[in-house]
Amino acid sequence: MKKLLLACCFLLAGPVLASAEEATGRIVSVGGAVTEILFAIGAGDRIVGNDTTSYYPPAAARLPKVGYMRALSAEGVLSLKPDSVIMTTDAGPGPVLEQIKTVGVKSITVKAAMSLEETLGNIQEISKAVGKADAGQALVDRISADLAALKKKIGSAGKKPRVLFVMQHGGSPMMTAGTNTSAAGIIELAGGINAVTGFEGYKPLTAE
Repeated sequence: MKKLLLACCFLLAGPVLASAEEATGRIVSVGGAVTEILFAIGAGDRIVGNDTTSYYPPAAARLPKVGYMRALSAEGVLSLKPDSVIMTTDAGPGPVLEQIKTVGVKSITVKAAMSLEETLGNIQEISKAVGKADAGQALVDRISADLAALKKKIGSAGKKPRVLFVMQHGGSPMMTAGTNTSAAGIIELAGGINAVTGFEGYKPLTAE
């Protein structure tokens, strides 16, 4: 009876996994984190293109680019004939995303993660969407184990340093990272304290 039940579960699960893989099929990934997750769970071979923030692993950097994640063009995405676009809430602009949806391309959107906990949630959500739930859970388990070991090491380190994150690219002014940013999340993950707590997001650096 036990073997019969297991066989029935397998037969029922099979079509679900197959349909998830078929529904997402050829993937355009938008956002470096999304791209890394897809490669890490064994779905990298289904990515036909990604955005300019997707440069890791090296195989991702060699794929066709559809532009910067916040300034996508419908033509660039659709020219790759994707079955699905997987992105974060940072992707845009909105009218382009709506245009992509109207032609029948499946859109899967996850939160732009600002912490490791949110990243773990995105791994599970994306892996289920592409029919790789088991691989996604295995990845979550590995990261969680590494996090536990890291917290133990940080706990024995003593005083936490205050860290100021400064970002500058191109000709833009220098920006500091406030609360609710990925930079703040990384500082805390590494055992530090973000020196900027007076605002959320990124703001220009001043002498004050």
